[in-house]
Amino acid sequence: MNTPPTVVITGGSSGIGDKTVERFLADGATVIVADRNPSPRDVQTIIVDLTDPASIAAAADELPAHIDVLVNAAGVSGKNGVEAALAVNFLGMRDFTERAATRMTVESNIVSIASTTGFEWRKRIDGVTALIRSGSLAEAVENVAPYLPEGEEAYEAYNLSKATVIVWTMISSRQLVPGMRMNTVSPGPTETPLLQDFYDSIGEAQLDPLKEFAGRHGTPEELAAAIAFLASSEASWISGEDLVVDGGAEGGLLRQQLAAAVGA
Repeated sequence: MNTPPTVVITGGSSGIGDKTVERFLADGATVIVADRNPSPRDVQTIIVDLTDPASIAAAADELPAHIDVLVNAAGVSGKNGVEAALAVNFLGMRDFTERAATRMTVESNIVSIASTTGFEWRKRIDGVTALIRSGSLAEAVENVAPYLPEGEEAYEAYNLSKATVIVWTMISSRQLVPGMRMNTVSPGPTETPLLQDFYDSIGEAQLDPLKEFAGRHGTPEELAAAIAFLASSEASWISGEDLVVDGGAEGGLLRQQLAAAVGA
């Protein structure tokens, strides 16, 4: 009889993270949540603040001896400010992941939630590089400052943090633990408690067209299904990739842009 896999999920107390917990529990996994808040489900919760290196180190000491799957679902919007976006979405995620990886093997894998706002990471590669080479939050804030347009600092810090999650995962896959798979999932707008924050920070003018193209916003259950797939053996030859889950919204925007270009 196979031993149920052990899955650690950051940000697992709400939103996509909580539905990912539900999905893995339904599949028979042993799930541990790492979050600032206790999980509403009957699972172990390790309390961690991803903005605090000491909290991350303490939480890592509580992790199980072996981890089969790590899902990085914790995240904040640009509404929380530059420092929070950089710390939670990338720096804290990287620190926690590197510590968790010491308990993982080639058969383990990692899935991190990025965003469709990081889709154009190539256009942000200088800022991405600056963030990757940052060892602390103070250093990161200084390094990325030239890449945050005045008046849009928090909004662009969020975009940059998610672009960096994608790039860091690409370059770390099969390297952090030799041979181990790492991938990202990039959701479009998703019906979670965080969605209103995105409307407040990004605005209806950018989000409503995505809803129109796709017909609706996504659900956390749909994102959990994509995460579970990437973590499964059925995705055994997928590594260092970003899976966009947006109902075709990006394609709709592209069609609009091409039509405008042709019309011009």
